Amino acid sequence: AHTCASACGTDEVKPGDPSDPKPNDPKPNDPKPNDPKPAAAPGDPCVPVSTSGIVPRVGAVAARIAAHQTTPPTPANGSVNVSKASNGKPSYITYDAPGTANDYTESFSYDSAGRLTYFSHNADGSGNDYTESYSYNSAGFITYFSHNHDGTGSDWTESFSYNSANQITYFSYNIDGTGSDYTESFSYDSDGLITYFSHNADGSGSDWTESFSYNSAGLMTYWSYNGDADDGTVSVSWSSSGQQTSISSNGPVATGAVVKACK
Repeated sequence: AHTCASACGTDEVKPGDPSDPKPNDPKPNDPKPNDPKPAAAPGDPCVPVSTSGIVPRVGAVAARIAAHQTTPPTPANGSVNVSKASNGKPSYITYDAPGTANDYTESFSYDSAGRLTYFSHNADGSGNDYTESYSYNSAGFITYFSHNHDGTGSDWTESFSYNSANQITYFSYNIDGTGSDYTESFSYDSDGLITYFSHNADGSGSDWTESFSYNSAGLMTYWSYNGDADDGTVSVSWSSSGQQTSISSNGPVATGAVVKACK
């Protein structure tokens, strides 16, 4: 058991299996990049909790890849034609729904490991054409994602770096013309527990850092938050049997913190 940040998921970065977005959705509902850090919520199973959107973003990119490669259902009085690559995955899809403006074609490219590296969506007359590119490290974790959407001004890129244990150490998000660009950095101890987190948002005034300390059992003993607008700390003591013996907090961002052992 150990205490942790980001709902016990910060040190688990393998892409998950969230609900797939619709194949023609230009962008799924990613976490808002510059959401301010909320106050700690009493009763939360693992507080303090980082507001980093990294883990769900990795899952969102994985979901896009899965959705793109899913053959759409055949429309009434229409057709869906799928050509396959040598790896058995789709290389080209033609979707034809007579009497609608929903016709489109899609093309796919893969690397030698069968991972999607390029995707294009061309929709008849909708102005919803876009392309996406993906890169991976040797362990198969996503290191780069780009989305280029014709004529919308909503292009963006995401970059991910990992340590030798494939924990995320750096993330950058860049979106055209919104002022919502940001980067995040992560450090871990030898047990894989997060020890430092920083969020730097361009021009938003919502930068912050978080530091974490643990005892030999991996239970969180200290957390600090330093932001542009507020600061906070939480100190926790534990018995030799892993029972919490005291907790103290300082600063509005830490008010009401409840630190528990995460299973």
